[in-house]
Amino acid sequence: MIDLQEAVAASKDGAIVMLEVTPNAGKPIFPAGYNEWRKRILVRVAAEAEEGRANREIISLLASFFRVPNGAVTIKSGEKSSQKNILLAGVSVEAVRQMLEEAF
Repeated sequence: MIDLQEAVAASKDGAIVMLEVTPNAGKPIFPAGYNEWRKRILVRVAAEAEEGRANREIISLLASFFRVPNGAVTIKSGEKSSQKNILLAGVSVEAVRQMLEEAF
């Protein structure tokens, strides 16, 4: 079993999910695995990391997975990096961890 304690953190607005993104991966996948060294959940997106395309796909992918509107998903840090911290507004850390554990 994967320990998601460090990959999901509480925020006053919801839950922060730490991601490691692979753009231009052919097929979008979330969750695509877990990086134990960086303590980040892997996500693969089909879009290239140009003009915000990969970021928009990440937002859509996470919104669909966690069953929230796209507006509830915000990139808090790492907008131009493969390592991103994503805010899921109004979603509890416990709910996020449970959904991720079921997916793994």
